[in-house]
Amino acid sequence: MTADETEATPTAAGDRLTLLLHAQAPDGFSAIAPRMQEFVDKGEAAGIVTLIATKDRILHLNAVGKSDLASDVPEKKDRKLQTDDIFWIASMSKPITVACLAILADDGKLTFDDPLAKHLPEFANLMVSQNGQTAAPERPVTLRDVATHTSGFGEMATRDPHLTLAETSKKLAQLPLRFQPGTRWSYSTAGIDILGRVVEVVGGMPFDQFLQKRILDPLGMKDTSFWIAPERASRWAHSYRWNAQSGKLDETTIPYLYNTPVTDRARPPLGGAGLFSTAEDIARFYQMMLNKGTLNGKRILKAATAAEMTRNQIASLAARPACLGASASAWWKIRRRWPPTARCPRILSDTAEPTAPKAGPTPRATSSGS
Repeated sequence: MTADETEATPTAAGDRLTLLLHAQAPDGFSAIAPRMQEFVDKGEAAGIVTLIATKDRILHLNAVGKSDLASDVPEKKDRKLQTDDIFWIASMSKPITVACLAILADDGKLTFDDPLAKHLPEFANLMVSQNGQTAAPERPVTLRDVATHTSGFGEMATRDPHLTLAETSKKLAQLPLRFQPGTRWSYSTAGIDILGRVVEVVGGMPFDQFLQKRILDPLGMKDTSFWIAPERASRWAHSYRWNAQSGKLDETTIPYLYNTPVTDRARPPLGGAGLFSTAEDIARFYQMMLNKGTLNGKRILKAATAAEMTRNQIASLAARPACLGASASAWWKIRRRWPPTARCPRILSDTAEPTAPKAGPTPRATSSGS
């Protein structure tokens, strides 16, 4: 064999490498981006961020579409959506808020079964609306009731957008409960707002500061906040809703901002639906939960507490119909079976009622999903 022949002959190691490369499975997520682009091309969503992760790594991250369809600033109009763009995460705020409550339980400063009035005395004289009259509750509302949407709290139909959490709590304490505590399940964003007040009273600092110190900073969730900083406003993924009459997406206001701009720091930190975040930030939070309360060497929750957060909390209680997504966003796991024909008319919001499939695009409450 000549030297030329020797150099032209592949080595055994090279053969194995070639076979290995050919044997590798194709990208299992390659179909996701084109499929998401279809929703954008049909006008059903302005843009979509998709992220798939395990408890220790991100497997897929992609963005399609636009973040702003109608900006008055020429350079921002039709801006391509980026994977690190910032979304209003609506009720995905709830599990993060109640994780703060769980941290205080780990610290020994409260228990989930404490009466709410133990920490917020304004709730000591709550009443229940039943049969057109009001009556005293059969037992006190507990923190667990509030966290699991079984307290009986309703919503604040109107409010001053700049009420503090303390003022918000006192106003809610004046409203009657819709049912006896612990007897039904009914979604209450205002109830989770109340827990934000509990966190700042028991934690000894403003709710947003507690959240920053105990969850956001340790997990590296650098883009998560109740307010979008002015220098990051260009990364805001605007919210849109499908207009059936015009056949296109219309920009819509975010109801839980109460007509305030996303940058308005005078607006209180409302834990029920007030957070903004990115796909990667949210992934870090859920990776922490999947890792039983820890991520990258930082322990946020005790393993037993993380397990408590993900078990069924309501057993066989009657619940108003809600989308399956509510089980995750309500922080406590709620297992329910809904008709297979039901679907949720939204991307990020998980408070909508199931609707039967119908022709035409599904209404979109936000510009994209993550």
